[in-house]
Order: sequence, then C-alpha cells, then structure tokens
Amino acid sequence: MPYKREYFDAELILEHRGVSVYAGYEADEDIDPTPMAYWYVLAPGDCIEDDSGFDIRDVDLSGLPLSPERQGDHAAILRHAIEGGQITANGKRPS
Repeated sequence: MPYKREYFDAELILEHRGVSVYAGYEADEDIDPTPMAYWYVLAPGDCIEDDSGFDIRDVDLSGLPLSPERQGDHAAILRHAIEGGQITANGKRPS
C-alpha cells in the first residue's frame, strides 16, 4: 500500500544570542509528530536520532539559581547554556 512521508521543520523554541534551538522529534514520527519532552536540536530539519539532538537534562546548571518550582523552565536553562557556551550556533551542545 502506498504511503506518503511528510517532512516538516521543527518548532522554534528559543532564539538567544544568535543561537536557535528547536523542539526535538523522533525520526519516525510520521503520524501526529509530538516533540520530545526533554530533547532539542539546533537546526529545524534535524532529528534526535541523527546525533544532532541533546537532552536538556545534560545541561550543567552550575550558577543558575532556579527555585524548585522553576526546575522545568527549559527556556531559562537553554539561555543559561547558551550564555555559558554549552550550546553554540556552530553546533556545540551538551553531551
């Protein structure tokens, strides 16, 4: 049976200091693609399986004063990682 595979650009989550961060998706999310809860990529066409994604839980939070209720503030964590050089426009990301 024929099928149609559609590609889409990932949702832009944050742009900060020249670095764009997009929602991470699994490569085979053909039907109703849902972004992964903790995964991000640095280019809109990337997926987490091609080694271009990163898990936000790998970001070093040293020096980032987040209260317990803000531990899930991914935008603040991403900004901190960009400002600290953990994530860069040339593809550097937490590992």
